Amino acid sequence: MWAVHSCRAFFDDAFVLGRIAATHAMSDCYAMGAEPLVALLTAVVPYSTDCIMANNLLQLLGGCCSALSRDRCQLAGGHSAQGRDMAAGLTITGRLSRLRKSQRPESDSHLGVEGDIHTSRVEEPIGYLPKGSAEAQEGDVLILTKPLGTGVIMAGHVEGKSRGRWVYAALDLMQVSNRAAAEILMDCGATACTDVTGFGLLGHMLEMLRACRKSRILAAVAAADKKPVEARGRAAGASSSASSSEGIADSSSGEFVPLVCVRLMLPSLRLLDGVTELMNEGIHSSLLASNARYFPALSLKTVGTAPAGAAPTGDLPIQPLSPADLPPTLPILFDPQTSGGLLAFVPANKATECIRRLREEGGYDNAMVIGSIFERKTFVPFPQKDATQETRSRYAPWENVAGAVECLH
Repeated sequence: MWAVHSCRAFFDDAFVLGRIAATHAMSDCYAMGAEPLVALLTAVVPYSTDCIMANNLLQLLGGCCSALSRDRCQLAGGHSAQGRDMAAGLTITGRLSRLRKSQRPESDSHLGVEGDIHTSRVEEPIGYLPKGSAEAQEGDVLILTKPLGTGVIMAGHVEGKSRGRWVYAALDLMQVSNRAAAEILMDCGATACTDVTGFGLLGHMLEMLRACRKSRILAAVAAADKKPVEARGRAAGASSSASSSEGIADSSSGEFVPLVCVRLMLPSLRLLDGVTELMNEGIHSSLLASNARYFPALSLKTVGTAPAGAAPTGDLPIQPLSPADLPPTLPILFDPQTSGGLLAFVPANKATECIRRLREEGGYDNAMVIGSIFERKTFVPFPQKDATQETRSRYAPWENVAGAVECLH
């Protein structure tokens, strides 16, 4: 597999920029369960005297090689150029070198005893960790391996509002490799994974949800295509909400499919020092407005209080959140990250072990369960059997993720 990433300088240390750019580029490999092997570098240094440009290039190369060698990846070559701003772009060649094992409990039917449970250890032929999978099930948890807020911290740095220790902590975090996190997540049976970068936490979470929904919907369509046409209808008595449009669907073409949604616990998110203070001052990344386009996917709710005199069952009501009560940390969901952590779906029975290993073995002290998966049955119109290939190519109901993330505060 191949991964490409380019990073423009947002501070004046060429060595640190090289380390961050290389670490960020390799994260794309780790998010897919791959091992980076070889890298090509495109380096851009600002116009200056020959001596200064040579020194900047040397520092940039040194930083890249430092991070690459740490993760046992070789720099094979590249290209250098002059430009207005310093930048480093890397193309990584990786290898899917290990097998991914399913850890999900299943009914052991061959024992002949109903209800017996065992843990499946089926090895897939390719160790590919997808961005989304039909294996994601209700009750699985979301694990995030690094704190959020690099975009806010660097925006504050540009405006002279970030304290030095905040900036240095953010730069140190950007240089932390995701290699150990990927290995631990795969060992714990993660079914889907991505790295949190420019689209922010919510944007990348929606990528995972779309991929999971696509897997389920296409599986349902494939199963329906094997049925006779008259057997593809909805349940008797169900009302029709879809109309025929160029062969996409009609009232007798579709099924209720359990689509994956996320219940996100906003207070569980770990933030870098200084992020809350800067957001309270109205400081945000320049990409915040662009990432805010994902806002319609949120369903903002709050955990209510138990009615007076009610027995303490432990189940508190979940109520819609008033627009006047929006939490001040909500914009962190849209904050773009540089060399951010991994976001993964992990079976609930492995969550405790996974967090323990991430903290103790991987050194990811801020690794945290930030939410869980639940399912919502939704009627999905199917393309008709006689639909043209062009019509089927436009079939993409998984793109509708409105309200797919229930954000609790």
